[in-house]
Amino acid sequence: MHKRSKSKKGEPENTKPFKRVKRGPDWERGLNSLIDSKRKTKFKWGQHDCFTFAVEAMRSIGVDHDVIKDFRGKYKTTKEASKIIASYKDGMKGLAHSLLKDYPQLRLQSAKRGDIVLVQWGKKQVMGVCVGASVACLGPDGLEFVSLKHAITVWGIGHK
Repeated sequence: MHKRSKSKKGEPENTKPFKRVKRGPDWERGLNSLIDSKRKTKFKWGQHDCFTFAVEAMRSIGVDHDVIKDFRGKYKTTKEASKIIASYKDGMKGLAHSLLKDYPQLRLQSAKRGDIVLVQWGKKQVMGVCVGASVACLGPDGLEFVSLKHAITVWGIGHK
């Protein structure tokens, strides 16, 4: 199993092994189907937001790990979601790191289709899924695609 090491800045990191998971045999079709089905789905906190989308993306490639189970049903409004995000050091970045702590962080240039990505999108940080040279993220009226150049952190989901 992969082990965590110290970060480049030298902060100690959790030393428990990363979650060893494999993508399903038909993961590309699953991811494509998810992307197609969510293109026009309107953003709604707690039902169709960047957190729920990340879990759906993981499931679409065959990884059934609900990283947001502790938050389900606890937020339905921007105010409620903002309160959860603000409770983490570094806000959205801290929350994303906490949710995906069981998965290895990759170099930005190593991102592959199906990996979960935290991107800087204007003034916001949002989670999305890598779909090649871009990241599928939820906008107000459906999916929008942000250049992978705006990635802050990438988590490898189901790599060999």
